[in-house]
Amino acid sequence: MIHTMELTQSVPYVDISQILQYVARNMNSEKHPIDPATELRRLTKRLCWNVGQSADKALGFQEDINRPVVLADFDTTTKSTRSAKRGSGIERFKILRICSIDYLDEYRTTGILYCSFFALLRLNPRTLLIPSDENTIRLYEATEENNAALEQKFFDEMNAMFEGSPHLQYLCDFRRWNCHRVDYTSNMRFEDHDSFRIFKILMHRISKFVRTKRVRIKEKKLYEQSAAERNKSYKSLFYDKHEQYTNMSKNIRESDKSRALGESQNVLRLEQQCRPGKISSLKETYRFPDRKAWRFLREDIARELLYNRYDKMVGDGDFYQRKKAYAIIRKNIKKKFMQDRLIQFLQLIASKRHIDIAREVFTSPSFDGDKFPLAHGKAATFRAWVKKLRELGINPVLIPEKQPIRFLKNPKSLITFEN
Repeated sequence: MIHTMELTQSVPYVDISQILQYVARNMNSEKHPIDPATELRRLTKRLCWNVGQSADKALGFQEDINRPVVLADFDTTTKSTRSAKRGSGIERFKILRICSIDYLDEYRTTGILYCSFFALLRLNPRTLLIPSDENTIRLYEATEENNAALEQKFFDEMNAMFEGSPHLQYLCDFRRWNCHRVDYTSNMRFEDHDSFRIFKILMHRISKFVRTKRVRIKEKKLYEQSAAERNKSYKSLFYDKHEQYTNMSKNIRESDKSRALGESQNVLRLEQQCRPGKISSLKETYRFPDRKAWRFLREDIARELLYNRYDKMVGDGDFYQRKKAYAIIRKNIKKKFMQDRLIQFLQLIASKRHIDIAREVFTSPSFDGDKFPLAHGKAATFRAWVKKLRELGINPVLIPEKQPIRFLKNPKSLITFEN
């Protein structure tokens, strides 16, 4: 299941002006913050002045070296453009410039400045294939039939954008675009609101990664998020789709608002955003010869990534309140000393309200053992006890006592790959 893709392709400098004219005229975009004509004139002067010059002069433009610079940015996801026309699935189009220096001597006193130009395009495959599904929780299913239809639809949309220009046909071929980012996603639909609400609470306590309770989205609104992990290569997150639609409702047409809110009731979205570093890793894992976007339209990749990420963020074991968890430990662990250790271990995690904080206390040399004298040791011991609890079918994070639900089956089975 795929939500969003970002594609890149190198473009010749001589084509940029023509590309921008077509995009500005035909893409339903509200604004582009940098005037393309002014920037291109400035860039032309810079290139003519720097090529063949010494590296110290080229380094006068250090802010541009090895860093993408946006020449033009066309965005169709604003309120005015959404209400003007149903989206085509192509949400954003950028022209980027990356400069580098090729040094001609070992002392780096002489060099040549090179500039490369790229088009970056963001699309929603589901909306591109079915425009009526612009505001829906339904996701793109990467079947062979859908992939073939997507490639044809992509060609039709891009060809219309460039008004059938034979000189720009290479931009209309989906198979020529490289993958810059892809978001693999699954909608976890809970049967009742209580289970949904409890799992959101537990996710604040169980994620083994960076916790972010609130995240800013581009519309400058805030929505509740249960857990997030990120680095330069990827970002994994759970979030409440209904709450997201509620806070983004100003950018959704009234005709779509009620449908979107209805569809998203009790739906928690699990999303794995793969950025360039992760894309390269997937390329090696699946032995792809290149990073072409069409190669990443595979359900097996989504399935493996999402299940693996869920295991790391949530793990095995059902969720219990403390009395039932203690009873399971006493029934299945024969040694009284080990029973007491695991029970105090659960009490420590519950008292710290997050498994990561409990780990820090558990392994701290300055541990205060007054409350939980048996819940102390090395990091390896902490991992071993977590594993032991999971083998007993217990997730180490307990349901708070004040909650009406005493048991929650691990919702891993709710990860689906069909709408």
